[in-house]
Amino acid sequence: MVNNFNIAQNIRTLREERGYTIEKLAERAGVSANHMSKVENGLRNLSMESYLNVLEALNVYPVLIESSDIGDTKEQYILAFINIIKGCSGREASFLLETAACIKENMNKAGFTLRDGTGR
Repeated sequence: MVNNFNIAQNIRTLREERGYTIEKLAERAGVSANHMSKVENGLRNLSMESYLNVLEALNVYPVLIESSDIGDTKEQYILAFINIIKGCSGREASFLLETAACIKENMNKAGFTLRDGTGR
C-alpha cells in the first residue's frame, strides 16, 4: 500500500527529474504553488482531479504497466480511462475502478480474453 508521503516524494522526484520548479508544475497542473509545496512536504493532500492533473503535467500514468508490448492503442485506452476518471468525484472514481477490476476478474474466471480485438 502506498501512503501519501510516498506519493509526495514521488511527485517531487519526478518534478525534479523534469527540471520543473514547484511553480511551473503547479501552473501546469492548475493548483497553487503554495498548495503544491505543502503536498510535496506531506502536509496536504491532492484531490483526485488535482492528482490526475499533476500526473498529466508530469507526463506519467497513474497505473503500473508491466508488459513491454504496449502499443499506441493500449496507451490511448489508458488515457481515455484517465480522462473519464478526471471528471469524477473520489467516490465515483473509486466505483469505476472497482467495477473495472470486477469485470476483469470475472473475464479471467470465465476464460474470456480479448487478445487481438477479435475475441481470440
